[in-house]
Amino acid sequence: FIRKLPHHLVASFRSTLGVVAQADIVMHVVDASATDFNDHLKVTDAVLQGMVEDTLPRLLVLNKCDNITDETHEELIRQFPHAVTISATENIGIETLKVRLLQEEDKWVDRQQAFQRKVEQELLIAENSWPEFDGESV
Repeated sequence: FIRKLPHHLVASFRSTLGVVAQADIVMHVVDASATDFNDHLKVTDAVLQGMVEDTLPRLLVLNKCDNITDETHEELIRQFPHAVTISATENIGIETLKVRLLQEEDKWVDRQQAFQRKVEQELLIAENSWPEFDGESV
């Protein structure tokens, strides 16, 4: 729907999405039964490009899997092996989604701890490289 919006509304939409830059994960939920499914993915990726770092974890969630054929479902799994297929209305795949989000949370905690260690090391190096001050003006 984004590509059908007037340019000024897309700009407004981008500014609203600015909070996504502060996210720990981007969970991209797409209607798997939509005929223009791939277009939706491309448009959303284009909007998010430059707004979030490439290293930010993304989880593709294919919703409405109850509205597609088994053949289409299998093709989507082949095309997007890391995606989670769900049906929010039929409560299909919700437990799998929860598990994947918990796994991503564990990865996030690991990344945060690694970042914390790196910052602490850099501060220690910086602290040790400061010249000694003997109380006189420099």
